[in-house]
Amino acid sequence: MLAAPFTVLLIQAAVAGPVLPTPRPRREPAPCPAGADGDVVVCAPDQARYRLGPPPRAAADGGLPPARVRLSERAGLSGEVEGAGVGDHPSNRAMLRLKVGL
Repeated sequence: MLAAPFTVLLIQAAVAGPVLPTPRPRREPAPCPAGADGDVVVCAPDQARYRLGPPPRAAADGGLPPARVRLSERAGLSGEVEGAGVGDHPSNRAMLRLKVGL
């Protein structure tokens, strides 16, 4: 029986790009204190960095601070709530204002 000849083709490609920084070495966690008389000791890293801070300070009139975002150097978008009386009925509305400087 004749063996069919075959060719193995190896292709090597170089990847161009920035050199990745070396990873930081892992720190070993601090040892937990041992519990006495079978006490359960829970040891975990401090979670304070994941907590939300205090809410933003209220505006002078007692409402929330204005919600504004700059879209470009000359354009901005703001969201506000307003209330007014229409006859005997209150009219509460939300306003989105787009301001574009010319």
